[in-house]
Amino acid sequence: MAICSITLLAIVWSMLGSNFNFSVALRMLIGLIICLLLLLIKKQKLTLTRLAICNYLYAGIGIFITMSLVYHGSQDISSGIISIIFGLTPIITGVFVLLLNSTLNHEILTNVQLSGIIILVLIGLGVYEYGGKVLWIKK
Repeated sequence: MAICSITLLAIVWSMLGSNFNFSVALRMLIGLIICLLLLLIKKQKLTLTRLAICNYLYAGIGIFITMSLVYHGSQDISSGIISIIFGLTPIITGVFVLLLNSTLNHEILTNVQLSGIIILVLIGLGVYEYGGKVLWIKK
């Protein structure tokens, strides 16, 4: 939830005076540096097998393309709509997991877990909406 909360702020700040692709690349570079620092702090080694490197590349390319589309869209779509989309992402992911459950004929996400995700998302969106009206729009 913290990542979803700061994503919009990161998009708005990084778009000030730069190209959206540069902003995405810079954000991904910062994320990579933080991850590598965490690995050093935790004294864990990065798996460098061929399969692991392919997975890193596929995931990185997918994230880069998706984030580029969001950053590009943020030039024309209001920040409030983007916040709601990011806030609803866990629910949409949960729905896809339910669809995957029925396809694989076994349970990946329980009903209690899905209900918890929905409740947390709705509370988060409520806090965002209430906080936005009370804290950020005061004149």
